[in-house]
Amino acid sequence: MDSFRSLIASYGLGAFAADIGVPENTAKQMRKRNSVSSEYWHAWVRGAEARGRKDVTYERLAKIAAAKRFAAPTEGAAA
Repeated sequence: MDSFRSLIASYGLGAFAADIGVPENTAKQMRKRNSVSSEYWHAWVRGAEARGRKDVTYERLAKIAAAKRFAAPTEGAAA
């Protein structure tokens, strides 16, 4: 899982939304945009811990965010 999109899909949209305290529609938009603001990371990590999941960590979220930020621009993107 090297993207927020795939991590949210594995986690389950409803569980993700509940753990970070947003409506499911907001969570859907995060998944669609492949972006989760760092303001939600603490709640997500705590929720994952409570659910016994070890795949949602600060380190993993930071790596995904860094990879996304420093990825080469896609073709057709404004320079």
